[in-house]
Amino acid sequence: MKEERLPKPELDLYLKSLRDSLVEHARLHPQIQLFGLPVEEWAGPGYAIGALFDPYVLTAPLKPSTVYLEWPDTELPGISWIEKRVSQKEKISFQASARRSPEFLLPMLWGGVEYHRFEATSDWQIQATVAECPALAVRAGAALFAFNPLKVIHRYLNMADPKTTRDLTDLLVKAVLGASGIDQELDDDDLRRDFHALGVSSLLLGQMHKAAGQSWDAEKMRRICERLPSPMCRETAIGRGKFSAACFCALRIRASGWCRFRSISW
Repeated sequence: MKEERLPKPELDLYLKSLRDSLVEHARLHPQIQLFGLPVEEWAGPGYAIGALFDPYVLTAPLKPSTVYLEWPDTELPGISWIEKRVSQKEKISFQASARRSPEFLLPMLWGGVEYHRFEATSDWQIQATVAECPALAVRAGAALFAFNPLKVIHRYLNMADPKTTRDLTDLLVKAVLGASGIDQELDDDDLRRDFHALGVSSLLLGQMHKAAGQSWDAEKMRRICERLPSPMCRETAIGRGKFSAACFCALRIRASGWCRFRSISW
């Protein structure tokens, strides 16, 4: 049986509403510019928004900076480009904390993911490597990826391995914090994943609202999340759990109005 393809009008509606919701959610931290959000990668972009909802990001004194998910069109000071390659299952590694150093492979699935070999001067800090080359470099005001981490997430989603999306979202968090000069160890508390899921869910509901011609106030969700005490690591697990539950409750209440309004089939 031939697989049915999504009709073009519905695909166009999906991509437009996703793009609009991404733009709105990317403004939640006006200090942070995300360069190269790949809307064509379907599920991957949601994890960039999930990283912006991370408790360490929500409570950090962020500074104006740009996170380059895609290789920039212009030269960056201190960065010397060498060449572009297509993935051959090169090893990616970084240190999330003293107890956790994730390692995974740059996927070859669906055409693979291209990456850039480059060298950086000493004012850049290397936060991750791919095949012993820089994979993520940060300095005050910028974070530069050798490959687009959202495309890597997209390739890995069919493997249903939650550790991969956890680790790659943490790499995004390290990029956002590192561009503001913050070298933060990321704890292994699973409640942090609830906040990542909250960001992904807010993006999806924003997209559904826009597809139905309704408004979704992403800024209100951020204000709710910003009530999180800082720093998070000093709070009890019970307190964090109750706060996360309250955020999802607010999300459910706000979404219920849309559900009563209409349904959209994609």
